[in-house]
Amino acid sequence: MTDMKPCPACGNAPLAVVQVIILDQSVCCSCGLRGPGRETETDAVTAWNTRPIEDRLAAERGRLVEALKLFLR
Repeated sequence: MTDMKPCPACGNAPLAVVQVIILDQSVCCSCGLRGPGRETETDAVTAWNTRPIEDRLAAERGRLVEALKLFLR
């Protein structure tokens, strides 16, 4: 199984992938937050790990760090 990011709600692990009816779903074992249901375990983990806001913030941080490096030269 692919590594799973920590829970976005409580920051804890361990995390599990459970089958709900016919779909697999990632679940935080600490707070119970559930990710979107997907057809496969791999797709459920990918959906859990997809964090558009975090990805945009990381990209913006990288852009700002590069700009700062140029400024401080």
